[in-house]
Amino acid sequence: MQIYRTVNKILLISSVLFFAGMLGKCADMPSRTLSTPAETVHLQPTKQKGQALYKLETAKTTMYFFGAIHVGRADFYPFPKQIESAFAASSTLVTEIDLNKINANYMHALFEQKLMYPQPDTIEKHISDSLLKKLRSTLQTVKIPFEPVSRMRPMYAAMTFTQYKQRTLGYNEKYGVDAYFTGKAEKAGKQIVGLETTNEQIDHLASIPENAQIKYLEVVLDKAHLMNGETNKIVDAWRTGNVHGIQYQFTKIYDDYRELETVEKILLSNRNRIMADRLVPLIQSGGSFFVVVGSGHLIGNDNVLVLLAKHGYTITRL
Repeated sequence: MQIYRTVNKILLISSVLFFAGMLGKCADMPSRTLSTPAETVHLQPTKQKGQALYKLETAKTTMYFFGAIHVGRADFYPFPKQIESAFAASSTLVTEIDLNKINANYMHALFEQKLMYPQPDTIEKHISDSLLKKLRSTLQTVKIPFEPVSRMRPMYAAMTFTQYKQRTLGYNEKYGVDAYFTGKAEKAGKQIVGLETTNEQIDHLASIPENAQIKYLEVVLDKAHLMNGETNKIVDAWRTGNVHGIQYQFTKIYDDYRELETVEKILLSNRNRIMADRLVPLIQSGGSFFVVVGSGHLIGNDNVLVLLAKHGYTITRL
């Protein structure tokens, strides 16, 4: 059905920032100190306002890092001169996956195989009656029929609702940051490198235990009414380079819901290590690179920047 094909591409490039960050409670910044790239990677303190851009430089390599939101609005662009200039100076764009290599039919088959229940099984047999009722009523708020969702596993159902809800708030995948830079890279004839494959991203989602998926769905539906305000908070923090603000959203959600630590480990921590390990050969090969990954991968104690610093590289915030 059309809803599968609409959501499939979105999910592969979806930001954990939006899927998890929006679930945090509405609250002011905490008084406690949070670790950030500025502390753990020994970045120079900066008073400069604006979106966070990082730089790794060796004798033969220049690599910029920019945290993405994978859905966006037209008014996000163009970016400030510093970011656009860094991209223009780079010969290679590095993204989570190469968007040009996504095959919709193949991806649909993978989702059918790994993120949906085999017929005649349905989500109704795996969640409580109260959660099922909540799912049905919440889907109606964004005009999604229950039938195509009924065979989705809980994580897929939660992400489907989240994506459609974001659209009602004015955010669309065609304005995602990685889509923006991919289009510019194509026009400029730059090389595009993906750090992950379609199969790998789907396998990460499919590996989340069902109990954690059900809890994730429960939290998404319970917090749906907060999504508008929390989305604006995340976007504001991202557009002003407020790394503490972005990280707080993640800290809050995993502090409040310990059952979701598995989700964080699979979708963020494990993938951070994979991305860092695959960036090292690019750094060693030499050249100029502009890396665009979800903002969630550039925050926290084990983010991509921290892991690269452990390889001996110096990274600075510009």
